[in-house]
Parts: sequence; C-alpha cells; structure tokens
Amino acid sequence: MHHLKRSEDKKRIEDCSPNMGTSMASISGYILSQITESVKVVKPIKVMIFGSTVKKGLAGNDIDLLIVSNEFEDILRQDRKKMFNLPKELKFDLFLFTLKEFEKFKNSNSPLVESIECDSIELKVL
Repeated sequence: MHHLKRSEDKKRIEDCSPNMGTSMASISGYILSQITESVKVVKPIKVMIFGSTVKKGLAGNDIDLLIVSNEFEDILRQDRKKMFNLPKELKFDLFLFTLKEFEKFKNSNSPLVESIECDSIELKVL
C-alpha cells in the first residue's frame, strides 16, 4: 500500500474544489435527521456525506455515506450494513470503518480518499 508524504497530502487537499457543499441545502432536514438517528446505534466517531450528493444534492444517483465507529470491531463487513435503518426511498452507498481501518484507508492511494477530502460534509451525531 502506498503512503502519501505530508507534502503530497497537503497538495491533494489544496486541489479540492472551492465550491463543495453548495448543493447540500437540497437535502431536506428530514433526510439528514433520519440519517443521524439511524447511525446513532453504532456510536459513530465520524459520519460524512460525500461525492455526488455534496455536488448535486439529491439529483445524484445515491448518497455516499462514510461512518467510522469502533462498534464495527467484531462485525463482518457484509453484516455492518444491516445495523442501520436508513430511509428506504433513497439509495445509500455505505463505507463503514473502525477507526483503525479508517486511518489505514486515509493513507491509501485510493481516489475515494480524495473524493472524501474534497467533497464531503461531516454530520454531527449527538
């Protein structure tokens, strides 16, 4: 696995589009509250909406949702998605990590990392 140097990481963040999040207003408060209520069950460390939803709102094909929680520690990847009761009328792509898995993922050379860094909105879950 390739690890980015700090200077490369900083450059990648600086290359992000300056207008991220402009379409988030088109996602209703109801949908956002449904998402935040659904993810509370795993006591998340981080919850982020990213990708086309941030750029286009609900005009995108799906909602990309990243959730970091140590509650996933002993749960198989394929079973993690079953833990949530997200709105059925929408399609979600879930990216579910423990904190350790997320740290490893962040240091990967995946284009998905750049999408998350550039086009994401962190949701506060209380």
